[in-house]
Amino acid sequence: MKRTIFNLKCLLGSAVLLLAAGILVALAIVYSGVFDAGADRPPYPLEHWLFSTTRRHSIETRANGVDPPQDLNAPERINRGALLYEEMCAHCHLRPGMEPTELNRGLNPEAPLLAEWSDTPAYTFLAIKRGIRSTGMPAWGLTHEDEVIWDMVAFQRQLSNLSAAEYEAMVREAKQDDAPHSGHEH
Repeated sequence: MKRTIFNLKCLLGSAVLLLAAGILVALAIVYSGVFDAGADRPPYPLEHWLFSTTRRHSIETRANGVDPPQDLNAPERINRGALLYEEMCAHCHLRPGMEPTELNRGLNPEAPLLAEWSDTPAYTFLAIKRGIRSTGMPAWGLTHEDEVIWDMVAFQRQLSNLSAAEYEAMVREAKQDDAPHSGHEH
């Protein structure tokens, strides 16, 4: 019995020492400035894994209680989303057939092509609404109503099926439909 208690104490003491050493190493990295926070270099593999895994699980957890609107596939909603995408998203996430822009190339982590993003509407909705910290993705929910964000989601779901010409036609049509309302904020 004494040997078991001794082993348990040794194990617990070793775990505490290992944790303290890990904290000291982390603090040394943070305060030494040795970690390169520049956006002009790719992330280290561990850094990429840590942030992408954390982001994915964070959004998935919060998306569980979000219900998409019944009319997510409505042509009017998709049409409004096309114009919003062109105005707010295309410079970073690109449009079909578009070459990378200076802004797109300068992002690190790079902005994903939204045609390949997620097939879960609630996940996309939350990423647009709340933004993604330390990526350049703004929290559009601070300036836009949920209905407008759902319009963006509705359009994003169509992106993978659009050619460059189809995209341009949708944006032109959306601009014509929006003309009577020009000057308003989306």
